[in-house]
Amino acid sequence: MHNLLMHITMKSLTHKWLIIVALLVLYGFTTEAQTSETNGLTERAYDLFMSKKYSEAFPLMVKAAESGDGFSQFSLGTMYYKGLGTVADVEEARRWWWKAANNGITEANIWLIATENETNDDKTVTSHKNMDIAVVPEPRKRGDRHEKEGTFHNVEQMPTFPGGEAALMKWIDLHIQYPTMAQENNIQGSVVVQFVVTKTGQVGEVKVVRSVDKDLDREAVRVCKSLPKFVPGRQNGQAVNVWYTLPIIFNLHKYAPARH
Repeated sequence: MHNLLMHITMKSLTHKWLIIVALLVLYGFTTEAQTSETNGLTERAYDLFMSKKYSEAFPLMVKAAESGDGFSQFSLGTMYYKGLGTVADVEEARRWWWKAANNGITEANIWLIATENETNDDKTVTSHKNMDIAVVPEPRKRGDRHEKEGTFHNVEQMPTFPGGEAALMKWIDLHIQYPTMAQENNIQGSVVVQFVVTKTGQVGEVKVVRSVDKDLDREAVRVCKSLPKFVPGRQNGQAVNVWYTLPIIFNLHKYAPARH
C-alpha cells in the first residue's frame, strides 16, 4: 500500500511539473509575441510621426506607450506637450514623462524639471512651440546610431558629470551670468539645450531645443560650452559621442542681484 501511495504521489507531482513547464513555455511565447507587437507599434508610430502624420501616429503611440515601452511613453508625452495629433495638455504630458522616467528614459527627468511650474492654465505653455522636434528620442533599440550626426542618443552607459547631476547643477549655478537686458525686462524661464558629449568627454556641438529669449538662449549656450569634461558615454565597452539634454533654468530671484 505504501509503495502504491508513493507511486501515485510521484505520478501526481510529475504531472504538476509538466503543467508548470508547459505554462512557463506558453508564457515565454506570449511575452515574446507581445514584445514583437510593441516594437511593431513603436516603429509604425515613429514612421508616421517623422512623416508629420501626427493624427495617425497618435493612437499608435498611445497603444505602444500603454504597453509599457519607455521611448513611446516619452514620445507620447512630447506629443501632448506640443499638441501634435491631439490637444496640448501639460498635465498629461508630465504623466507620461513620469512613466518614461520610471522606465529609465533619462531625458524624461529633464523635461519634468523643465516643466515643473507649467500648467494647462499657464500662458507659458505656448513656449512649447519653440521646442525643436528633434528632442523626441527615436524609438529604436538602445545604441542605434543617429545617421546624420553619427552621434548616439541613448547608449548603455550615458555620459555623466563628475559628481553627478547635483554637481552639474551646482557648477551651472556658480558660472551662469544672468543677462542684464533679461533682468531689466523681468524675463525668466527654462532654456533647454542639447549638446554632444564627445568620446573624450569634451562638450561639442551645442543647440537650443527650447527657446525662451535670445539673451537667455545665448547665455545657456555659453555656459554649456564652458562645462568641464564629462565621463564619456559608452556603447559595447567603447567610448562614443552622445547627445545630452539639459534645462538651464533662469530664475530672477535666484540669479539676479537685488535691485533697489
